[in-house]
Amino acid sequence: MSKKYAVLWCANYSNSAPLKTQMINILTANGESWHLLDPMAPNFEEQAYGYDGYVISGSAHSVTDTDSPLVNKVLRFLCEIRERSHAPVVGICFGAQAIAHAYGGQVKANRSGLLRLGVESLTWTQEGKRLIAPQERLEVAIAQSHFESVHVLPGDAQVLAGSATTENEIFLVAHRYLGIQGHPEIDNNTLSDVFLAFHRTEMDEKSLQAAKAEAERPLQVATVIGLIQRILEEGAL
Repeated sequence: MSKKYAVLWCANYSNSAPLKTQMINILTANGESWHLLDPMAPNFEEQAYGYDGYVISGSAHSVTDTDSPLVNKVLRFLCEIRERSHAPVVGICFGAQAIAHAYGGQVKANRSGLLRLGVESLTWTQEGKRLIAPQERLEVAIAQSHFESVHVLPGDAQVLAGSATTENEIFLVAHRYLGIQGHPEIDNNTLSDVFLAFHRTEMDEKSLQAAKAEAERPLQVATVIGLIQRILEEGAL
């Protein structure tokens, strides 16, 4: 029987349908079924449990915003899923920060104090290399779009990869919660036409031009996508 996964969709772009399709298409490995869940739906709690694995999307919300109903629902889900299920959870951008925050880490503004929008090369740590076979350990260039990042990991976490701007780019908590600060699910067109367009009023001219140039850099995410597919299939790393 094929596995059944859920995406907790937390983004608020005006037209999210193509982004949802893009995410599911790139993450699908073996014909498994995918369901999109809205944390703000009245029946979210009834729908949320019983899946073989979960992906929490990015969002413009801050995980430290205790006044946000969406943030509170996602954090509550993470606390409950740890007790109610052995299913793995993958967090992307906001989702990664939610995993860290829910399980005892600290999320703060980027060390630069600025929005990080562009493309980063990642460097694997020894723990990351231990999990990925040498022949699969390809160069990673991943899209970035975040004002905040994980500064302190939960106590039972391992950092798997870092970058020049963010030390905790990819991390693993308790072997079954995988956090990815970047956006492996998007392509260059999405980075430019959606993410850059969404944030352009928040950037000065110098930062805007730098982001436009970076958005043309080829993305290389096969190793990261493989890691996501593996934890969903195996249940832990």
